[in-house]
Amino acid sequence: MTQEDPRDKPGLTHEDVVALNFVRAPGIYVYRRHYRAGLRSHIMQVLVGEEVDRERTGVVAAGVRRFPKARPLKMLRIFRARFRHLREAEEELSRFKTIETYLAPLYMARSNEFLVDFTGRGQRELLLCGLQEYMEGEAINPWNRLDDKEIASLKERMSDPESPVSQKEWIADVRSRAEGFIRRLQRVDFKGRLCSGSRGFRQPAPDARGPD
Repeated sequence: MTQEDPRDKPGLTHEDVVALNFVRAPGIYVYRRHYRAGLRSHIMQVLVGEEVDRERTGVVAAGVRRFPKARPLKMLRIFRARFRHLREAEEELSRFKTIETYLAPLYMARSNEFLVDFTGRGQRELLLCGLQEYMEGEAINPWNRLDDKEIASLKERMSDPESPVSQKEWIADVRSRAEGFIRRLQRVDFKGRLCSGSRGFRQPAPDARGPD
């Protein structure tokens, strides 16, 4: 049966992912679209089905029902790029790894990329995918003014805004990390447009970093 090419879709659902010929279904994982989708790839949270069930129905502890949010195990990326032959795909992988060399793990989540044969349209086509580590934190634009009020608002949006350091120290640390990100990015070869539309860059709050 002919299947719509996932690269042509504006967004993917769980059903779209499990219908792909290279994804095992039924499985124990649930795929949920990440709210920060990339220009160059679909980004899907990989969640454990049991945790999603608890998120929906809640759990009762000490007479109180809570709805714990399911935490992604990984982030599945399905790239939109099309490749005429294997060499083009390898060149794209090389560009991505160059960026990762300069930015990971402090400013970019590490990722394992792989090539699969997509057969949904009745022929074999190379499709680039990746499993990226999940990092918690609030995303910021390091090219913004990053005044104290803007940075402080990040802390207010965090699930656990408490911090052992003063707000002044916390703000200075976030600003310092943003400056460090820009310095690292300046070392990347922009002539190859290596950073165009890339996702996975994250400036974690100092006390809210996820695992590297």
